[in-house]
Amino acid sequence: MLNMLLAIIMDVYGSVKGAMGDDEGLYPTLWSQSYEIYRRWYQKRKGKRLGIPQIVKSLNDNHEMCYIKGTNGEKIPKRITRSLFMELVPGLSTTQADRLIGNAMVSSDESSELGFVDCVSKMRFLDLKIEQMSLMVNDLTGMSTVLREFQERNIATANATYAAVTNGAALPAAAKSDELHWC
Repeated sequence: MLNMLLAIIMDVYGSVKGAMGDDEGLYPTLWSQSYEIYRRWYQKRKGKRLGIPQIVKSLNDNHEMCYIKGTNGEKIPKRITRSLFMELVPGLSTTQADRLIGNAMVSSDESSELGFVDCVSKMRFLDLKIEQMSLMVNDLTGMSTVLREFQERNIATANATYAAVTNGAALPAAAKSDELHWC
């Protein structure tokens, strides 16, 4: 009986995994979602970001500032700039305002029929992707620093080994430490 239950679970898992296709970025894992929730909570706690519900509430409270009165009295949507966005949402940082506006512009280019809620969900997705890319860039920067330090230590070790093998003789001109290349 237990084997049948496991077979059903694995079958459903396989079909869902197969439906995902090659684009696993659209289907984040439980661990990546947990990390993202924690990171956003920590940034909100430190005052580095505002939550999407708080931004939506501020925009709804100040929605009249988002429109211009037309000649016939109709409401014409304003183009929301960073300064207007930061005025509409008190406490919004420049970085977050730029990121949200940029994500909204990308979302509006993809589909002009998206509603406000759809744009906010797209902004959340794009925010996650930008943060993941930022973490990857930071990791690569750290790895290049470690690699550079490792190479410098290897050059120093090579110089010392050469001096010891040749009984204190200096390195030949072609093998100076600044000309050694390590792969």
